[in-house]
Amino acid sequence: MHYVYHKNKKLYFPKNLNKEQIACVYNGLITEQDEYSPHRYETSDYTVKSGDIIADIGTAEGMWALENIEKAKIAYLFECEKPWIQALQKTFEPWKEKIIIVNKFVSDRTKGDEVKLDDFFQNKSINFIKADIDGAEIEMISGAGEILKRKEDLRLLLCSYHKENDAKQLEEILISNGFSAEFSKGYMIFSYDKNLKKPYYRRGLIRAKNY
Repeated sequence: MHYVYHKNKKLYFPKNLNKEQIACVYNGLITEQDEYSPHRYETSDYTVKSGDIIADIGTAEGMWALENIEKAKIAYLFECEKPWIQALQKTFEPWKEKIIIVNKFVSDRTKGDEVKLDDFFQNKSINFIKADIDGAEIEMISGAGEILKRKEDLRLLLCSYHKENDAKQLEEILISNGFSAEFSKGYMIFSYDKNLKKPYYRRGLIRAKNY
């Protein structure tokens, strides 16, 4: 199983990816987190604090969680694609005492291989949610209504470019629940959307907090 060193930590990739494919994927991940990228997750106002309980939803390779694992008290890694699970176990082996890997889809219901955040975190605290789940962000946030109403410190980083109306809908949901929200810099063209139509540009990411 191949890996790259990311900020002095080993970041593993599935066995079915060769070195050239991994280099391409990793370079793309680094580009996404450039300061001026519309896909950049954290800013100085939206960052993991020491002792936070975090959820990386749509974990994939786990780069965001890996960058924050030493600060986090507990990290929940939600990843539905099985090829990533073994790589995640290997990457986070040094911190296995505070890692929980959940091999399920996150949606607005709990059934079979799907899980609703309100159900999962019913008796658990959560301080930080990052989600990149290929257009299921609305379903995810719809299944987190009780979490959004809690008075505990909560920050969110949610991708908003997969579907045409995601940015507007996510912003409305978050603001109606008392969150302040902002979009990342710039815009994206999500060329994988076969029904892409004008206006082609979409907001890449919405950040929100309730304090």
